[in-house]
Amino acid sequence: MALTFRPATPADAPAIAPLVYRSGPAAFDHAFARGGRSAVDFLRWTLAREAGEFGYRLHWVGEQDGRIVATGTAFSGEANLRNSLAALGQIVGFYGFGAAAVIRRGLQLERIIQPPPRRHLLPRPPWRGRGPHRPGHRPAADRPPAAPGPP
Repeated sequence: MALTFRPATPADAPAIAPLVYRSGPAAFDHAFARGGRSAVDFLRWTLAREAGEFGYRLHWVGEQDGRIVATGTAFSGEANLRNSLAALGQIVGFYGFGAAAVIRRGLQLERIIQPPPRRHLLPRPPWRGRGPHRPGHRPAADRPPAAPGPP
């Protein structure tokens, strides 16, 4: 019954793609819903691959009773160039000749929407509002730093 976290694997892509999509459905649809393919289709495809911010390597999954109930990621801005190049390759790989339109829309979004910090934790609906972001929870910035854990 305990919630545990582990690194994502390619096999997790079908379960975590809809959770990642929920972090910004309108933006994902605007950029990635093209040519009869949905944004979730694109996310399933990229999350089954290792590279980039949409790759499984940067994601973690939360499991409870053997079921994926959350996913999350966090990475440094130092990875932006590497992640951008990976995203370019993934967009071309998934959309082929339609990639130019997807890239254009993505760049338009980047100009309109200030990107949030590159992290998210996205639980399934029954688990929302039960964790550290629930109302009344004291934000980490207001707490003393935790003791360092094992290396």
